[in-house]
Amino acid sequence: MPQAVRPRQSVLRPVRAGTSPLPSVPHDTRRKQISMHRCLRINEILIIIFRLLGPGDVNALAQTSTIFQEPALDVLWHTQATLVNLLKCLPEDLWDIAVHVEDYEKAMPWIASQRENVSITRRRAVKDSDWDRFHYYSSRIASLRLYCPDPLILSTIKARASRIPLFPKLRSIAINYYRAEPYTDQMSCVVRCIRCVFLNPSLETLIVSDIPGKADAGIFSGFSTALQRKAPRIRYLKIQKSCGLGMPVLRRQRLPMVNFTAQHLVTFKCNYPLEGPDLAVLAHAPCLQRMDVSINYGADAEAHADDNTEDGVDDSHGHDHAKNAGERRGHTSLPFPALREAQLHGPTLRQCSAFLSGMTKASLKKLKIVSDEASHPGEALQLMRTVQRKCQPQDLTRLEVSDDIRYAPDLVGFLQRDQERPPDAGLLEPLLGFKKIKKLCVRLRDGVDLDDTMMAKLALAFPSLQRLFLEASDVRVTLPGLIPLVRHCPRLAELTMPINAAVDIDDHILSVLAEDLPLHKVMVWMSVGISPIRNSEAVARFLSTLSPALDDIRGHTHEDLGGCWDEVNKLALSLGSAAWVSQRDRDYSPVSDSDSEAESVFDTDWLWG
Repeated sequence: MPQAVRPRQSVLRPVRAGTSPLPSVPHDTRRKQISMHRCLRINEILIIIFRLLGPGDVNALAQTSTIFQEPALDVLWHTQATLVNLLKCLPEDLWDIAVHVEDYEKAMPWIASQRENVSITRRRAVKDSDWDRFHYYSSRIASLRLYCPDPLILSTIKARASRIPLFPKLRSIAINYYRAEPYTDQMSCVVRCIRCVFLNPSLETLIVSDIPGKADAGIFSGFSTALQRKAPRIRYLKIQKSCGLGMPVLRRQRLPMVNFTAQHLVTFKCNYPLEGPDLAVLAHAPCLQRMDVSINYGADAEAHADDNTEDGVDDSHGHDHAKNAGERRGHTSLPFPALREAQLHGPTLRQCSAFLSGMTKASLKKLKIVSDEASHPGEALQLMRTVQRKCQPQDLTRLEVSDDIRYAPDLVGFLQRDQERPPDAGLLEPLLGFKKIKKLCVRLRDGVDLDDTMMAKLALAFPSLQRLFLEASDVRVTLPGLIPLVRHCPRLAELTMPINAAVDIDDHILSVLAEDLPLHKVMVWMSVGISPIRNSEAVARFLSTLSPALDDIRGHTHEDLGGCWDEVNKLALSLGSAAWVSQRDRDYSPVSDSDSEAESVFDTDWLWG
């Protein structure tokens, strides 16, 4: 008989009152708190981290910790593209929002999505307490970009800004005021709001662009004085009005800048005409490096020179009259000690040349000169000599000269070109000493005297050439004249000039090209404009052998010109790949991306070719 199993005793034991069954631990009344790393308590570090995140993540961090709240709000409000978000910070019972869409916005909905299409209507008087929340967020904005701001919104903010600064940390403000012509009168309200609301000691960038063409420069009366007093540290200033090709050039609208002392100005762009006193102020700016201005320099001297020409005096001394008149006004000495990039737009090339002659300390790397009127005989050559005298050969890398910007040559005008005004002989000779030229553009209505001999000189003179744009007076450059460019300019990528392709090209020339020329893999674009052509297939074989990488050839097609350049483009594309295969074993030195010069903000306005 099995033996009965005695049940085990329970492990539970009675607990006396006032005792604990848990092991005894040292008694410590202090609570252990989790501390944050010291680096995460520095707002500058948090701002750098938050800028790498999306708006939703930053918004969540602002609601997570009081330590994250302030830097997160600074990141969220750092850049604003509208004022509507700030208006929503005002009490709801203060105003009504009305959305209005213009007729031109219905046809272009992308504009309606960008512009300030909101106007407000007040319900009651504004109290000081209504602006507390507005100030809390507006003080964090550092960059503001507005597209067509509504004057009613700006007037509401302007009334408060007259008592207390609303944007103390604002460093950049850009206003694009593209509107239909009936709204041009509202531009004066916008300029007044800029002076009263947005100018502050921290402001470094101010852009007012797409000003209506009929808006007179008088809206900027006293603007330079206010800019000097309220924003002394301004570095980038751009004032640009809409000037399409169909709009008349209003030279009488002068923008006065005589009271503006630009001690920190680095970039200045303005297409309102500046006269001698205004340019003299800019010439003494110690930090000015980039300048894009419309000048009316030496207008009195220009008229005086024209009077002498009518009286029978030789017009070749007109430049001396302009210089003497400038000396009487005391504005011939234009130091520009830090100027490196200049874009000059004047009525004539003579005025641009007179202004360039007054520069004494400028070391220009990029120079663009554009005139409204066609140049007279000798003016373009005088300008080139002035460039030779005022620019350093070791500095200048880009040069563009254009006249009569509204002139667009057509086929009829080219075939019936007026030969009574031949181009200036030796126009490009003064430039042959600038060995570091990378981009050269000469577009004159009378053209440039070019032939194969001159092309060989240019190829030897500019070994670093990357882009060449020449408007020739006559088509005398033949296809073999392009060989020196390929041989001596290994970085040439774009070529624009008329070429006489109506010459016979035999197989012997092609075989010599394939054996002797180095592989040119950079030139990918060519525009021949109005150029005669005879055999499309032979021209395509020549160009594909000359540069196998060529993938875009443009030219006018007309029965008077002979062949078809569109056909040349198609054949060159097919032959170019075969040329690559036949020359793949040859040694070549491709141009790396590190060798190309980085494009700056100023380069966006340079229309090279």
